[in-house]
Amino acid sequence: MSPGTSTRSVTVIAAAAACLAGFAVASACSGPSGPCGQGYSPVTFSYDDGGTVSGLTACTSSDQSRTVIANKSDDTVWDVTSPAQNYWTADSDLQAFANGSLSAKVALFRAGIRSELSPTDRTIEPGVTVTVPAAPSAIQLRQDPGVQATWEVASLLAESASDKANDAVDSLFKEDGSKTDDAMITCMSSGYSIGKSLADNGDSAQDIQSQLSGIYQSASGCGQAIKQAEDESRSKGMVPELTLPDVTVETYSDPVFTDAGDMISKAEDVAHDLVMVHEIH
Repeated sequence: MSPGTSTRSVTVIAAAAACLAGFAVASACSGPSGPCGQGYSPVTFSYDDGGTVSGLTACTSSDQSRTVIANKSDDTVWDVTSPAQNYWTADSDLQAFANGSLSAKVALFRAGIRSELSPTDRTIEPGVTVTVPAAPSAIQLRQDPGVQATWEVASLLAESASDKANDAVDSLFKEDGSKTDDAMITCMSSGYSIGKSLADNGDSAQDIQSQLSGIYQSASGCGQAIKQAEDESRSKGMVPELTLPDVTVETYSDPVFTDAGDMISKAEDVAHDLVMVHEIH
């Protein structure tokens, strides 16, 4: 939630209209957004211009005490700014990862967010479904450029590690202090900083993409950390979970990552609109 914004004012704004500039507000009267189970009604998320937010489907219970939200987008992370919920814990993520209900990509991303921030907004990542204990009118979602950039980096690392991704995440959860753990956290931290600073400065999507791709160069902190992790693994006779050449190739061949700059730029547009709405009210 933005500094200086009271919970009451946000709730009143959400209840007064189906949608507000810059962030998604759930409305139970916007029409169906997907199949709902018995006792649940469909919900859609809309922007202030009436356009439906793509990639989000939701259903709310008959008494509107619970709203189930599914992020079916390919590459957009949403923050739940209202109602307030504690961020995902390492223990809960470890359990979900162990039983196969949480992907390596999402687990890696959340570990990066916990290491970089003291997160106050629960995230809904692509492919994730959450249950929010609130009526649609009380729910607000937003995007954050730093968080989106962290997701782009986590996605690229998971794709680069390929069949070793699960091993890398498992090691991260165990906090065994490996060089690979350090490299993943270093790279995600670099991504967050770039996404936040460049988007705040109004840089173009192309500039953001260029800077984000540059964190994997051998001279950067991220690139050096990956190389150190690779060297450590080879010195122990192990196959590296991450290699700089693999990451570099993925940087320019992954069709999702090549659009990362645009995604981060869009996230910043949404974030600024959210602040403007709060200031007006």
